[in-house]
Amino acid sequence: MTDIEKKVVTVNQFIREINKKKEEISSSLIAEYVNMKFKPEKLTEKATLIEETKKKVKTKFTSKEMVRNDDSEKLLREHIEFLDDVLSYKKAYENKLKFILILFIVILSVFFWFIMSDSNPSSEADRIEQIKRDKLGDKYGAWAYTKIYVENHLKSPSSADFPFGGAEDVQNLGNGLYSFSSYVDAKNSFGVPIRTYFSGKIQKVNGGWKIVEFRFEK
Repeated sequence: MTDIEKKVVTVNQFIREINKKKEEISSSLIAEYVNMKFKPEKLTEKATLIEETKKKVKTKFTSKEMVRNDDSEKLLREHIEFLDDVLSYKKAYENKLKFILILFIVILSVFFWFIMSDSNPSSEADRIEQIKRDKLGDKYGAWAYTKIYVENHLKSPSSADFPFGGAEDVQNLGNGLYSFSSYVDAKNSFGVPIRTYFSGKIQKVNGGWKIVEFRFEK
């Protein structure tokens, strides 16, 4: 193969590579590339740079012209490097967008994970603890209603004094039924403070309470 034939093969390879790269370059990409690389402050300078870049991208090379040109390989290589710069900017921009999208998805996933972990018990231990709190709340509710019931059966309700921590004497019998056994200090019809013991059972019904068994003990 003669030197001319070798040059023809090389030139044709370069031209094919250039044409392939040009297919990936759009007018909007050229404008973005100019803004990124040159960052001109004046609008006229920016417009001029964009037009010059467009012309450079649209430059056409023919095998015959390049073969006759002694600097053909140098010119073609420089043009390929220029196109690579533009495409590198495109790739970097696309990678940046992908990174932002992935970061957004990660943040959104973490946000929803926190919401779900707050709204639902995350483990068996959490569920057990919640059941214990509910039962404890029911014990205090049963005791509060029992005190009101007892006061309504006293001669002097305003003088009623129940033991501190009386809810501890309330026992859970299951199925919303509780038993209680305690005492109250209150004045009788003669105004004399006396201690009266009482016991019974109380049932949780439709979010409220109902005394199902009650007695004062002598």
